Amino acid sequence: RAYAAVGWEGEWQHHHQGGAIGFESREWMATPSDDALVEIPAPYAWNPTVQGTKTEDTVLVSPTDVDVVTDTGSWPTAEYAAVDADLRLELPTPLSR
Repeated sequence: RAYAAVGWEGEWQHHHQGGAIGFESREWMATPSDDALVEIPAPYAWNPTVQGTKTEDTVLVSPTDVDVVTDTGSWPTAEYAAVDADLRLELPTPLSR
């Protein structure tokens, strides 16, 4: 629904969207049919993509917060609202040429 909400319906099918991280680059991949539970506290890496563009951020999800651990403080950020959830995150802005 998130891709459709911003005009990119179906685009998520062209690249995996991320999932839980740990000893593997992804312990499991997030998909609409996946039954893996999002557990807390735990780290997750998300990498949404659209044609020619990819971003990837690692977050630590706790009972009270989502901490963006890839934010270094030296890159411009912007606030983004989640689709269908009461959540706003400050994330690094994509680099454009």
